[in-house]
Amino acid sequence: MARRVAFCLVENSRGEILLIQRGYGKEKGKWSLPGGFVDRGESSKHAAYRETKEETGLIVEIVSTVMVGRTRPIKTFAGRVVGGKLRFQRRECLDVRFRDPAKIRSHELAFGADRRALHLWAEMKAKHNELKQKSLPDKCPRCAESNIRLRHHPHQNHYRCASCKKTF
Repeated sequence: MARRVAFCLVENSRGEILLIQRGYGKEKGKWSLPGGFVDRGESSKHAAYRETKEETGLIVEIVSTVMVGRTRPIKTFAGRVVGGKLRFQRRECLDVRFRDPAKIRSHELAFGADRRALHLWAEMKAKHNELKQKSLPDKCPRCAESNIRLRHHPHQNHYRCASCKKTF
């Protein structure tokens, strides 16, 4: 039975994606999302958190699932940085940095799961932006404030007023 693997896709405020440059194995020198094997008794979500912290020094909050593998036990989660300092683990990584996804070439990535997750993330962001532009109300129906936010999951049509906390 194949071991479970978990990755974490982290985007900074400039839209760049956190990647590690692998320091070992046949994919040495190629870039990948932070991640690794899920330990016995550990959830995939916790493994993505743990591996991101170990490999990059950043503490993340897992906010959603980006991808679940179709043929292999792989899960990719979206995370946001809540602490830590960017650094890399020398025995596993050659480098760690945020990179512009438009400048990442397919052949630079270590795994097909990385390529698929980045592709799905781009689709999710495009859908999110489309929904936000098309249907974000100008004002909250409860308090009439202009403080409306689209919820975290772009495939859901839910909005929340940051002033009165009403979800609609």
